[in-house]
Amino acid sequence: MSDLSYRRLHDLDAAAQWFERPAGQAILDSEQGLIAEALRNTHAGLPWLWIGPANGPTSGRSNAVSYEHPTVGSKAASDANDANTDDEKRLAADLAAANIGRGLRLCISAEGWRGPILCRLPLPIATESLGAVVLQHVTSLRNAGSGALLAECARALVPGGRLHLLALNPISPYRLRWQGRGLRGADAPHLRQLLRDVGLAPEPYAQGIGPQWAMELSELPQAGAGLRAAYVQRADKRTIPMTLIRQRKPRPLTDQVPAALRVRVEQTDTRRRRSAS
Repeated sequence: MSDLSYRRLHDLDAAAQWFERPAGQAILDSEQGLIAEALRNTHAGLPWLWIGPANGPTSGRSNAVSYEHPTVGSKAASDANDANTDDEKRLAADLAAANIGRGLRLCISAEGWRGPILCRLPLPIATESLGAVVLQHVTSLRNAGSGALLAECARALVPGGRLHLLALNPISPYRLRWQGRGLRGADAPHLRQLLRDVGLAPEPYAQGIGPQWAMELSELPQAGAGLRAAYVQRADKRTIPMTLIRQRKPRPLTDQVPAALRVRVEQTDTRRRRSAS
């Protein structure tokens, strides 16, 4: 399984920084509720894995954000409160999603996948130990080794576990905001084939999410990718159970030849003698 070179990691880090811009944040903010639900509903309450762009406390930002509080009633205080309101909501949403159950949050960086640990492929996660995996726009980064990462996620999922794959929609008008930034879109049928190639069973359709053109929050998903900026494709890990075959009781062996078989042998010998004469 090929690893990511140092130069390619720098390219991926630069592409992932687009999600820090207002256009990218509009997509990430629209996906927070969907990701929180995915992490909350892990298979059998097992740990989860969430890999995505640097957005939130585990991406290197401080968990505690300090705010200045000017004199109450002043215009500066009003402006500061309005500016901090959006930041507080975004931070609260990210913390709420990241603190659901037990799991590992990793982000792309110039050194590799960074979070509580720093790693590259293969992932330092035990086989069949995760109940859910969320890949948030990792396949949207060019040269991200998506096939190898999908294979690693399939290995780490338990039977019955689910993969949630979020990707940019290549036919959405929103693509004009990310084209030329080192990002790429992928159509849902292509991703479903990649998921089948690593042994997962994808759902027959994707769900569109995010805005179509305006840089605004749009959490309500729709059936099919449509013209939404992004979509989510889910896939399950299924195994074929072993079918127990009931063993038949062996028939006892006898030293004597059955009478019916002896008669047939004698008739055959008689025919041979007649034909020879």
